Amino acid sequence: MRLRLAQTGAALTIMVMASAAYAEPGDGLKTGRMVVSPGITLTGAYDTNVFHQLTDEPNDEFSSAPTLTIAPFLKVSTAEPGSVDLSVDATVGWQQYLSGDDVLADQSGLTAKAGANVGINRQGT
Repeated sequence: MRLRLAQTGAALTIMVMASAAYAEPGDGLKTGRMVVSPGITLTGAYDTNVFHQLTDEPNDEFSSAPTLTIAPFLKVSTAEPGSVDLSVDATVGWQQYLSGDDVLADQSGLTAKAGANVGINRQGT
C-alpha cells in the first residue's frame, strides 16, 4: 500500500512538473502590459587580486581566492514593446571568498546591482 502511494505521488509530481514546462526560459510572468521575470544565478570565479593592490615589482604576489556568488534577481519589462519599451532590473547577492585564510574570507559580503532601460520608437514607425 505504501509503495503504491509513493508511486502515485511520484507520478503526480512528474505530471505537475511536466505541465509547468510549457513556459520557455525568459517568458516571465505576464501581468497586463508588463512581464515580471524572477530568477537566480550561481556564479563561480577566481579573483587574482582580492585587495586591488598596485605594484611595479614583477615578483610581488597578490592575494587571490576562488569565489562563489548566489544572486536572486527580478526584472520587470514591457510585454509587447510599442513606441516606448521599459525594462528595470535588480539583483542582490552574496559573494563568498572560498579561502582558508580568514583575512580573505572576511572580504565576503553582499553585492547589489540595479539598472533601467527606456527605449523610444525602437521599431522606427
